Amino acid sequence: MDLVSWIFLLPDVFLSLIVFVGLILQRRRFSEILSGTVKVLLGYHFILFGGKVIAEASAPLVEMFSASFHLSGVVVNVEAATGVVLNAYGFDVALIMCAGLAVNLLLAKISRWHYVFATGHQALYMACVLVMILRGFGSEGVWLYLLGALALGCLMTLSPALVQRYTVKICRNDRIALGHFGSFAYFVSAFLGELWGKSDKSAEDLKIPAWLGFIRDTPVMLFLTVASIDIFAASMSPKFVEQNLSSGQSWLIYSMGLAIQFTIGFVIISTGIRWIVDEIVPAVRGIARAWIKGAIPTVDCPLVFPYAPNSLVIGFLSSFLSGVISMFLMMACGLPVILPSAVPHFFCGATAGIYGNVTGGVRGAIVGGLMNGVLISFLPLLAMPALKNLTQSGVAFADADFNLAAILLNSWLERSGEGGVLVILLGIILLSILIPASLEDRDKDTPWFMQK
Repeated sequence: MDLVSWIFLLPDVFLSLIVFVGLILQRRRFSEILSGTVKVLLGYHFILFGGKVIAEASAPLVEMFSASFHLSGVVVNVEAATGVVLNAYGFDVALIMCAGLAVNLLLAKISRWHYVFATGHQALYMACVLVMILRGFGSEGVWLYLLGALALGCLMTLSPALVQRYTVKICRNDRIALGHFGSFAYFVSAFLGELWGKSDKSAEDLKIPAWLGFIRDTPVMLFLTVASIDIFAASMSPKFVEQNLSSGQSWLIYSMGLAIQFTIGFVIISTGIRWIVDEIVPAVRGIARAWIKGAIPTVDCPLVFPYAPNSLVIGFLSSFLSGVISMFLMMACGLPVILPSAVPHFFCGATAGIYGNVTGGVRGAIVGGLMNGVLISFLPLLAMPALKNLTQSGVAFADADFNLAAILLNSWLERSGEGGVLVILLGIILLSILIPASLEDRDKDTPWFMQK
C-alpha cells in the first residue's frame, strides 16, 4: 500500500510514470526514456514552484484591499483550502484520489471520451471538495469511498470533454486536452463569445504600433499589468503597506518587487508546461497503442497561454475587475465578502479570456474574463452552505468546477440520499459509454449536446 500511495498520491511521480511507461512501450532508447521522464518530473515541479511564487506575490494584494476598505472576508485560495481538508481527512482524500484515477482510466478505455487526466494536483483538489461534501452529509465507509471515486472519475473525464472542441481550435491539434477544473467557466466564456462576438476580430490579430511592440512580449506586458494593479492597491494604504508588509521599504518599490516576482513565477510555469507537453504527448501515444485507443492526455490551464498572449492579458484584467466589482456588490447587499485574489483571476481569468477569444475575438475575451470573475466570486458564495466547515476557516476553493460540483453533489445528497447519488453517477457513466459517436460526427463544429 505504501508503494501504491507513493505512486498515485504524488502527482509528479504518477505523471512521470505515465511518460516512463509510454516511452518504454514505444521502445525508445534508454537516453530518451531517462530524459523524457526527468523532464516531466522537473517540469511538474517548475509549475508547482512557479505557482507558489505567484501565490506569494499575490497574497499582499488581498491584505492591501482589506486595509483600504476595512474588509474581512473569505479568501479564495486552493492551496490553503486543500491544507485544511488534508489535515482533517487526509486518508479519505488519498483513497478517493487513487480510486478516482482508476475510474478515469477505465472510462478512458470504455467510453467515447478517451481523456487520461494527468493533472494530478487538480485531482487532489477536487478529491478534497468531494470529501468535505460527503463527510458533511455524514457519509462514511463504503458509501464515502464509492461515491467519491465515481464522482471524481466522472469529473476527470467530462471536464476536458466539455471544452475540447474549443481547446482544439486554440492548440490547433487534438492530441492534448485541458485538465483544469475551471472548464465550466471556460465553456461559458466560449459560448458567450459565439453569441456576442462572433464577427469580432481576434485579439491576437490586433494591429499594434511599433512603439507599442512590447505588448507582444507576454512577460513584459504581464509585469506592467500586475505592477499597475499592485501600485494602485498600495497607493490606497501606503502607511499600512510600509508598516505591515514591506518592513519599512517604500510602498512603490515594494509593489514593483511583487510584480517582478509574479512575472518570474509565470516564466517558470511556462517553461514547465513546455517540457511536460513536449514529452507527455508522444508518451501517451505509446500507452494508447498498448491499452487505451486514442488516449488524450490532459495538461493544466497554462497549456493555452502561449497560443494567445493578448487574450491572456485581456482575460486577466477583465476577470480581476469583475472580481473587485463583485466584492463591492456583496458589501452593498450585506452578503459575506469573497476577497479577490490575483492567483485565480490570473490563471482562470486568462484562460477564460483565451477561450472567449477563440470564438468571439476581442469582445469574447473581455466577456469571458468578466464572466469568469463573476463565477469565481459568486459560486464560492453559493457553495458556502455545502462547505460551511471549510469557509469557517476563512478560505474557499475558487475555480468554477470545484464550487459547482460541491453545490450539485450537496443538493443531490439532500434530495436523493446516497443511493440516489449512486444511481445518478452510474447513469452518467452509462451515458458516456452509450452515446453514439454519430451524434457528434453529424456536425464537426457543433458538439452533440447542442445538436437539434
